[in-house]
Amino acid sequence: MSEYLRRSKMERISSFTEIKELIQDLVANDTTLDPGEIINKLCSTVTTLDEDLEHSAQVEECAIKLWNWGMTKRIGSVINNEERAKLRHVACKLLCKFEGAELTEATLRRQILMTMKTGKGWVDLGKPSIADEFLQIAVNIIL
Repeated sequence: MSEYLRRSKMERISSFTEIKELIQDLVANDTTLDPGEIINKLCSTVTTLDEDLEHSAQVEECAIKLWNWGMTKRIGSVINNEERAKLRHVACKLLCKFEGAELTEATLRRQILMTMKTGKGWVDLGKPSIADEFLQIAVNIIL
């Protein structure tokens, strides 16, 4: 394996490790941490993950944990609607990183549900171009 490929793989692992740690910080209910700041960091970090991130139960678990945390915070003022949309965005990006892999029916259904709800969240916020990306992913999964 070339040095470039080895370094690239290490960077992907490092990015995923950072995302995993940020999710753990977010769900830990630590009141000293600003959820908005963590959510913004998650958004910027998820874009550094390569498309060929290997499917693993750990990646899927992180995506679901993040999604569920965002759903439990929709009542109250812990996070606002835009932060919730960003959480859904990150969770979807994680879950949909492994499009070509052999996925279970449950994972495919989860991907469809999450991408559609994420798209709707962006539409509700008046950001149709971002919404379109997720709605297209949902259509591609179905087809």
